[in-house]
Order: sequence, then C-alpha cells, then structure tokens
Amino acid sequence: MLRSIFFAALALCLATPAGAKPAAPASSVDGPPDMRELMLTLIRAQHLKLGSFVHHEGCVASETIGEYLATLIANSSEGDTHSTSTTCSEYAPGHSKLHPPRDSNAVWECHLRAYTADRNNASPWHYELHVFIEKASRKLDTKTLACPGT
Repeated sequence: MLRSIFFAALALCLATPAGAKPAAPASSVDGPPDMRELMLTLIRAQHLKLGSFVHHEGCVASETIGEYLATLIANSSEGDTHSTSTTCSEYAPGHSKLHPPRDSNAVWECHLRAYTADRNNASPWHYELHVFIEKASRKLDTKTLACPGT
C-alpha cells in the first residue's frame, strides 16, 4: 500500500497540471533521455511484469516495473547516505549487463541507480534497473531489461 501511494505521488510530481501545455522535453530529440524522460517512460510501462520481457536478468519475474521502480525510489530515500541517479548513453557491449539488442545503433541504454547506506557504510543497498529506449520512438524496448544489485 505504501509503495502504491509513493508511486502515485511520484507520478503526480512528474505530471503536467490539467489545462497546462506539456513542457518540451529537456532531452534533445537526438540525444539520450534525461532523468525526467526516463522516469516518465518507465511510469508509462509500470503495468508490465518484469518476467514478460524475453530477457530479464536478475529481475523478479512476478514484479511489475512500477513495483520495482517504487522499491528503488523508496529504498534510496532512506539511510544516512542515499541517492537516485540515471544515465542514458550509447550501448556499450563490453560494459553492458543487458542482452545485446538486435540493432545497437537504434537504442539508448539507460540505467536507474538507487543507493542507500548507514553512516558507517556497513550495510549498503545498491540496486539498478537497466533498459533500452528506442531512439526513433523514444519508447521502452519491451524485450530486454536487467535488475543488477547488491
């Protein structure tokens, strides 16, 4: 229940008020998505089960993107040291945790990272969500994702 409330609050923070024109995306249409665009893309896909992706390394198959996203954000807002960050860039085969895309030039590889630790860094929590965003449509690639973490 708390996750649902938290996720709804996040969606409201990123949403455009009624009657207002949506702001132009901060991301360049030619460049990789920024944090806002990535989060909105993930929110639109919140209903998808992680296990519905052909490749879902490290993910709990029965969880939805929305549930996993809520877990990442909620857990990264606790503890003495905490952060949430995103990066999107060209696919880098030697460094990627994702199954290779059919056309590596057609996607951005995006990572959502969540980190929290106590004051002594004795019990760090670091999990991520890795996805591909299609460059042409700027939509989530629904074939591949990964959920690495420690």
